[in-house]
Amino acid sequence: METRLTLRPGMPGTKKLVARFGERLVCVRYLYDPQTRRRLKTVELVVEAVEWEPRQRRPRRRGHDLVGVQVGYDERELRAAVKTAGGIWRPRQRLWELSWDAVRVLGLEARVADLVTRRLAHGYSWAPQFSMTPEQEKAEYEANIKAIKDATGTRPVGFNAFWMRGTPKTLEILQDLGFTYHIDDLSRDEPFTVQVKGKPFVVVPYSVEHNDIVLFEARHFSAAAFAQELKDAFDVLYEEAGRRRRLMSISAHDRIAGHPARVKAFADFIDYAQIQKGVWFARKDEIAKWTLESKDTIRES
Repeated sequence: METRLTLRPGMPGTKKLVARFGERLVCVRYLYDPQTRRRLKTVELVVEAVEWEPRQRRPRRRGHDLVGVQVGYDERELRAAVKTAGGIWRPRQRLWELSWDAVRVLGLEARVADLVTRRLAHGYSWAPQFSMTPEQEKAEYEANIKAIKDATGTRPVGFNAFWMRGTPKTLEILQDLGFTYHIDDLSRDEPFTVQVKGKPFVVVPYSVEHNDIVLFEARHFSAAAFAQELKDAFDVLYEEAGRRRRLMSISAHDRIAGHPARVKAFADFIDYAQIQKGVWFARKDEIAKWTLESKDTIRES
């Protein structure tokens, strides 16, 4: 049987079950049985609640998970072995990025350090936020935060709504839950802030133009045409950046951009952009932090 949809209490479609089971309701699942050709609606209920003391534990690593490894500058043989195993030097963090399988083969488990990563929240389930009540929307984001923190050890501080369509309450809810930025405003080619309940909330604009879904799936670009599109866009923004700051956001989805020719197109563009002076490759949470601190930030009222 295949689970195709899981609903948390408070989400659309759970009202009657919440009224029936109250706080005992954990979730509602829709199961599909190809043998009997039936769809089953099931519920998960709490049957017992006992106290327990949580203990700190790291998320379990899988073989293909990437980790950071510390290698001394004078350890040339070890550095060569790490490179041969596929290691990539991350200068900002001063660590070698390597798969967990390779780390175990080389016996480097004791040298593993945390790679600083931040995940962007995108909703707990593939359900549109604009159809939710404020209570349902908040419950959705709380479940999203918990799932990411349980899986990675860090909580998200940025958000991307379902197809970039939130509700009038989305930003207020996000701010109350500790988020610092969202990406669903495409009105500028630079990060800026908006006022939410009297406080600045950062916008790190997304892109539907430099986007593999649009260019590959909708406009049927070749990998070479995609690479040229990115280079041309970069050139224009780079020239404009001589007068005011500019941000170039590129959207990639592994199922689309992860094909070999497309990976090469991305690599060629990154190589091109990296040799230009004054270009900063940054995570969105780093951009948001910098935007809040910068005196030159555009601050919308």
